[in-house]
Amino acid sequence: MIWKTNRLVIDPANQLKRMPPRQPIDRQKGYLDDFDFTTVFSDIFVRDGRVWMIGPPFLNLEADLLAANFIWNWVDVTSEVKFERYNRMSRTSFPTTAKFGELEIRSELGHWTAQVSTFDQKDFDGARLMITQQKNNRLEWIAYWALFNVRVNGIDSIVIYDNGSTDYPIERVEQLLSLIPGLKRWIVVDWDTPHGVTGGPNSVWDSDYGQLVAWEHSRHMFANLASSVLMIDVDELPVTQNPKGILEQLDESDRKAILFNRISVKQYANRDSGNDGIRVHSDFSLGDSSGAQLSSKYAYAPARLDDTDQLLVHQIRGESIEAQDSTETFAGHFDAIRIEWREKEKEPVRVFQQLGEIDGEFEENPLLNDKFLEIEEEWSELMIQIRLLVDSQTER
Repeated sequence: MIWKTNRLVIDPANQLKRMPPRQPIDRQKGYLDDFDFTTVFSDIFVRDGRVWMIGPPFLNLEADLLAANFIWNWVDVTSEVKFERYNRMSRTSFPTTAKFGELEIRSELGHWTAQVSTFDQKDFDGARLMITQQKNNRLEWIAYWALFNVRVNGIDSIVIYDNGSTDYPIERVEQLLSLIPGLKRWIVVDWDTPHGVTGGPNSVWDSDYGQLVAWEHSRHMFANLASSVLMIDVDELPVTQNPKGILEQLDESDRKAILFNRISVKQYANRDSGNDGIRVHSDFSLGDSSGAQLSSKYAYAPARLDDTDQLLVHQIRGESIEAQDSTETFAGHFDAIRIEWREKEKEPVRVFQQLGEIDGEFEENPLLNDKFLEIEEEWSELMIQIRLLVDSQTER
């Protein structure tokens, strides 16, 4: 299934725009090109008796939104609208007894009319769900990432926020997921909210809205009834020494979340399968000798979070949770399974040809090797099935 969002944006002709919060001295080259000046709400939907409008932070647009008129199914509900402010994200909502309808918003920022519907969350009731946002990751990377997490981490459902891929139509991602053995449910969200701007030279993280808005959207739209949710990138594979997988451990506990650090896996193909030049995660298992030193990712239990908690990239705001012992549980962060999109690159990262090109100390990671072997045969079979899709993407 492909989910199309109800994104509301300010007309380019309107001189009112979201003003960048970052001081010029802290901005990198291209900051203004990548900043999201116009998104008011990234999506509008009905969930649990409320109409939800999830979007970037209000900032200087707040006064105009507070003064706006909200008309729901031809009834003025302005007085019932609740505005909530979070870290680089906002939530706006009001109560409803309807499951769908028409929303009209009148303000100085614009006059919009949106047809609003809902998603039947029962499809994800009790699911072990995995969520990511991606753009132009190679289809074979997505396929391996999906198969690995289904077989190794017990995932049975996936939601992918596709942030404007150009190397293939979004339908290819949906077709790819339909071929993953063991995957019961999948949705690809056509996510057209700009990712925004990263931290820049002085690490000022105040303008990267797209992913945090997507995470909040996923929590309300898809994840409410799931038993557990893994938030992880396509270039990352979580593993654990525990006989029980990460999500099974979480499901059987009373914890709100499990955090785990990440280890850098070097871009030298020490396990190269020689599959016609196609690289996937299992070609690489040389991990940083210092262990899992990269910032954490996590899995969480939706029913246990407080409503005011916020899903961030590396932690859950509102909760104080220590990362797992990284000698037992960690995620491989695969340097070769990515594209340097922050530098506007379109080609996959170059694979080192000589061990001497690797900076720092490294060693083979036996846990990653063991997990790769577990799915080696099934991956070979899947690669045959997805070959036409893989060959259809833009050649890189």
